[in-house]
Amino acid sequence: MAKKAGLSKDAVNYRIMNLEKAKIIQRYITVVNLRKFNYRTHILFFEFRKFDLEAEKKIIDFLTGFPYCIWAASASGSWDIIVDVISNGTEKFDEISSNILDSLGDNLKRYEFLETVKESYYNHKYLTGDKSNGDSSKEISSEPDNTDFMILKELSQNSRIKATEISRNIGISHDRVSYRIKKMLKSKIIEQFTVLLDFSKIGYTYYYLFFKFNSLTKPTEKRIITFLKSRKEVLFFGKNAGKYNFNIDVIVENPLQLKDFINSLRSFTGDIIGSRESLLIFEQHKNDYFPQGIILDRN
Repeated sequence: MAKKAGLSKDAVNYRIMNLEKAKIIQRYITVVNLRKFNYRTHILFFEFRKFDLEAEKKIIDFLTGFPYCIWAASASGSWDIIVDVISNGTEKFDEISSNILDSLGDNLKRYEFLETVKESYYNHKYLTGDKSNGDSSKEISSEPDNTDFMILKELSQNSRIKATEISRNIGISHDRVSYRIKKMLKSKIIEQFTVLLDFSKIGYTYYYLFFKFNSLTKPTEKRIITFLKSRKEVLFFGKNAGKYNFNIDVIVENPLQLKDFINSLRSFTGDIIGSRESLLIFEQHKNDYFPQGIILDRN
């Protein structure tokens, strides 16, 4: 990092500390390829009858504490809250969704579910210009074991945790921890290490877009993904089964930049966009790509 920035390590650490104090950097995240553990992601959209500050806090507290929730955010638009949950099968998702719906009760006005079948994470290209990404649809051969589970649980709380600290916490040597982390990176069990930022404090706005593409052939899908990889605004995209077959997370500096992105996508894809919606993301409440539910399922 210091070499890329053209600064000394001390200068980089000082700047990181200031970003943490200003709460621009909120958390350090490890993105885990949950498909390796036979989990699938489901996107849940909720609109509520009553959504004042007290009701919102109660709902958010429940959802962020839910052991199968990996991401939760408050939004403005046709939905109040978006949540990503994981499950390892149809019956498990039915149990999870029923649990959530029962807990939300009569205050829930309407909801929508999508199942994600493919996703890619883009590592803050709008800041760095880096075109790298993590594609969790790739086949990987390494099978995680109990030691990997323990290491991933530690990393899920803080991706900057030192191997020596993980070693002390789980009772294996520093060298074994380092070897296992490198192995999981190479095999794509760990997709990437990244940060959770407060985008509003650096002049960006977070939008969640979802599209229904008609006649989505394999060649067309490949072209769309290539287009998304080339755009610095794109933070994440997912291909889904359900009402909308693509969701795209974008970070923009102003509404005109958002309009330009959508118009560029429309021009690139022709007339195959059947419908679309956009949500403004106010706040991300949870980012945990190795949630407690995975541990519960193993016990």
